[in-house]
Amino acid sequence: MASTLPRRFLACVGALAAGGLLAASGAVAAHAKGEYYQWNSSASPLSISGYGSTAKGYGQWRLADGSSGTRSFLDARLWYTNADNHTVYADLSTQGDCEKNTDGSYSCGAYVTDYGAETPHYNVSNTWAWKYANTAIDEISSRHRARILVCLDVPLRVDPCAGPAYAGPSYS
Repeated sequence: MASTLPRRFLACVGALAAGGLLAASGAVAAHAKGEYYQWNSSASPLSISGYGSTAKGYGQWRLADGSSGTRSFLDARLWYTNADNHTVYADLSTQGDCEKNTDGSYSCGAYVTDYGAETPHYNVSNTWAWKYANTAIDEISSRHRARILVCLDVPLRVDPCAGPAYAGPSYS
């Protein structure tokens, strides 16, 4: 890992010059680990209706260190009404601000999706519940954010989703 740090550093010079910070463990940390970013609210949740059911959600997102290194954590408060064996879930896409080009170099400056996960699907109608998901992060990026959808899992159909909502730092 140490032998790739200089290349990672040079790859993200543009993002770092724009105000990012280089953490001792790599390029992660344009925002503080453990800092919570809210997405939507109980007064204004993401909401989707389809096939007779309705789903709503809001919550928070953060980066934090765990036993598997730095990860992206989504806390989603979900609710729904069930019409016919449907469930609700939140879809998390963790985005970093650098991507690897086909020639092996890196481009930094715009968010791209690196990793995705879903919360467990929830099937208790008319009751709010917290559900959680987490992903790895792209260690070469200096900034990360979450792209969140609230979806209905409808058997044998494309899942209707509300969103996206974004949580995390943005570029000015």
